[in-house]
Amino acid sequence: MPTAVQKDDHGIKPADYVATECFRRVCPTNNVSYCDVGDPNGIPIVMLCGSAMNSVLTGTLFHGYCKERGLRLIGPDKPGMGTAPGCALNSRVATFADAVEDILKHLNFAPVALVSISSGFIYGLYLLAHKQRIFGQHKPALLALTPWISFDDAPSMGFATYAPDALVSAFPSIVSVFASPAMQRMFSWSSGVSTGVGKGIRYVATSGAPVLVDPGRASVVRASQAAIQVAVGKSTRSPGMSDEYMLCLRRGPPGFWGYKDYPEVLSTIAQAAGHREQSVVLHLYCGDADGLVPRKAQTRFFRFFEASNLTLQENVARTFAFQEMSFVGGGHNDVATFETCWDDILAFLATATQATASS
Repeated sequence: MPTAVQKDDHGIKPADYVATECFRRVCPTNNVSYCDVGDPNGIPIVMLCGSAMNSVLTGTLFHGYCKERGLRLIGPDKPGMGTAPGCALNSRVATFADAVEDILKHLNFAPVALVSISSGFIYGLYLLAHKQRIFGQHKPALLALTPWISFDDAPSMGFATYAPDALVSAFPSIVSVFASPAMQRMFSWSSGVSTGVGKGIRYVATSGAPVLVDPGRASVVRASQAAIQVAVGKSTRSPGMSDEYMLCLRRGPPGFWGYKDYPEVLSTIAQAAGHREQSVVLHLYCGDADGLVPRKAQTRFFRFFEASNLTLQENVARTFAFQEMSFVGGGHNDVATFETCWDDILAFLATATQATASS
């Protein structure tokens, strides 16, 4: 891990950069922290980040990319992260969904889509089921990068499934020793350094010194992503991360995701869409080399989803606009870096925005 930090002409250090206001906003109605980054006049999206991320890290990693591509990204913290109050595990998903709605009301912000990473998919499905009104005039949409797909009889984390709760709760502190290289790979595209590598997939390569645009000073910070990550870790609280791992492993009472199983949540989404007389967009971006959510779990969800179209209710097939993209050689931390994936997301956002404007 590189330790030397380059400063720009203004001498900005990572610790100063991560303290920038747009990475650390707090909603006055619920005291939940969030980032508000990218282009202030860009296409509005909400980011539902993965287990090991908080709003400050989300903001620092996505700001440059979103600013360049004309996106405005809101990234709320989950319970126990940043300033967000903690809550019981069995109300975690619902509590977060309420917080998201409050933040969007405060900002008068209607997203064109939710974009989730990994465990953010759990929350995204709940929001589609119970909070479709947050989309305003836009068609409800969830664009899921490496979605966390879990079945009770097909757990996703191998040995961790059998570990005692105490060990699972301590997992964040254990995994942090190994997290930096993975996080660098996962978000290196924000450096803006593109390349083409094997298997026909174009993605953005890891850069030792990513260029991050400082939104507060309109200057450029040059520092290793690892240094930014360390600065975020030192300046933010993340006790809720333990509950994130408990959530992923389904270490809670039945229905503590806010839904008992996939049939239930898909049915609820369909019913909510029927009331609004709108279809719902669900795009999944998966890697066939995902070690946490293996291909057989992904395929089972896809097949299950197709079967649900026939068994839930008559209008389900018309309700869901479903798309799945699988990337050859893509691991759990890789898919979010693939330019092909983001090109598809950007194309959808542009089309959806035009459709709303013309309706």
